[in-house]
Amino acid sequence: ERLADIVRPKIGIVTNIGPAHLESFRDLNGVLEEKAHLIKKMDEAGTCILNKDDTLLSQVKDEDIKCRFVYYGIHTNGCDFVADDIRLNFDSVDFLLNRQYPFKLNVPGEHNLYNALCAISTSLLFNKIEIKDIQFALSSLRLPEGRLNIRKIDGCFIIDDSYNCNPSSMREALRFISRCDSSYRKIICCADMLELGDRA
Repeated sequence: ERLADIVRPKIGIVTNIGPAHLESFRDLNGVLEEKAHLIKKMDEAGTCILNKDDTLLSQVKDEDIKCRFVYYGIHTNGCDFVADDIRLNFDSVDFLLNRQYPFKLNVPGEHNLYNALCAISTSLLFNKIEIKDIQFALSSLRLPEGRLNIRKIDGCFIIDDSYNCNPSSMREALRFISRCDSSYRKIICCADMLELGDRA
């Protein structure tokens, strides 16, 4: 709230409400309340970009907020930007944007598809960024270390998703590995989840 009050942003993005930083916010409603401060402090001429598939975020009502709202999603009606014809591959994701533009995301996982939709939604607010440039950027994207990095060593695939885990990111990692080729034996190594208060 304090930072949004200082900046009064013209573009605000809330990707999801997840169980991260519960040490400070107690529960998911506390996370929602804090992130909603960004929306409430938006510049009146600004745009707020929201993931409409997120159950808690979809509860945010725009009646009392004067900025423009842009929604993206996969499963929900009423989105400005929607992914269709989705193919989740081992190391990439193919999809159609708004049943028209083909995209190849150079990283795996449905959760990264949501990140791509968010990036597309934001990029298209700027008139100088064209669809073909966004398509190229997403097809050549590389994730930072510890974010679903895949390496092949001696016939084995090592999937490193060790960056600051929380229950949501762990769920997505397990969902990803469950879709992988079942002919492989799968071993999952987990460590502690911190910054979750009494749920750590």
